[in-house]
Amino acid sequence: MDTDLQYVVFQLAATSYALDIACVQEIIRLPTLTEVPQALPYVVGITNLRGSIVPVMDLRQRCGLDAAAPTQATRVVVVQQGSHSLGLIVDAVDQVTTIPASTIEPLATMVQDAREHRLLLGVARLEDRLVLLLNLAKIVAQDDLEAIVAA
Repeated sequence: MDTDLQYVVFQLAATSYALDIACVQEIIRLPTLTEVPQALPYVVGITNLRGSIVPVMDLRQRCGLDAAAPTQATRVVVVQQGSHSLGLIVDAVDQVTTIPASTIEPLATMVQDAREHRLLLGVARLEDRLVLLLNLAKIVAQDDLEAIVAA
């Protein structure tokens, strides 16, 4: 039986990425951030989101890409990881779409030796492009999340 899942598709650099919509709370414009001394390198700050303090991570830096200046299209995808909320800065959000499981291929069969391999669940063929499916649990390891929230 073919299972279809919904994903939020967004851009980092010139590449399309996606996260399972089940872990996405909301998508917001880039808020004012307060820097946190001695935070992990890719944690760019914290913000107050309706009374809750939410750490914000530069997803470009976390994925090993060069940082980029924010634009009008820059968004923060607020995700739920365990009992914590976390903001992920992305270049732009494209769409929410259903991706049939039959179009998803595991990355291990295509990529032999990539550092970021563990951050990815696989690759989906979506219309005229490939979309890299991110593994939120690996992007924000529980130990890292505890360190971010404790900062």
